[in-house]
Amino acid sequence: MERIDRQQALSDITSTRQRLGQATNPTPGMSRQPGIGERKAKADARARYQFDATASDDDLEDELDENLDETLEVTRRLKGLATAMGDEVNGQNSRLGRVTNKTEDLEYGLAKNTERLARIR
Repeated sequence: MERIDRQQALSDITSTRQRLGQATNPTPGMSRQPGIGERKAKADARARYQFDATASDDDLEDELDENLDETLEVTRRLKGLATAMGDEVNGQNSRLGRVTNKTEDLEYGLAKNTERLARIR
């Protein structure tokens, strides 16, 4: 029984480490630079809605696009961390359930043995 419990505890620790590792390491390829064609398409779409386009307007639009992309990346990472935390909480709850069951069994056994000792005296 103890060997099985130790193996389960090691399995729990391993799964926690994997979960945390996946959450803290962003997925490769998530952050990328827009290609030349994408930049041109954005500039063309932008030009449709600008009356007097100036270089400063284009620079401002580019900066806004970059900030939105950064916000998207941070939001994705936060979502990954939140999901990993939720999974970890669920795992910890199952571990606590096992500990509670063991504690209740020990408490019952202790009460039973205490009663036996009282009868022997």
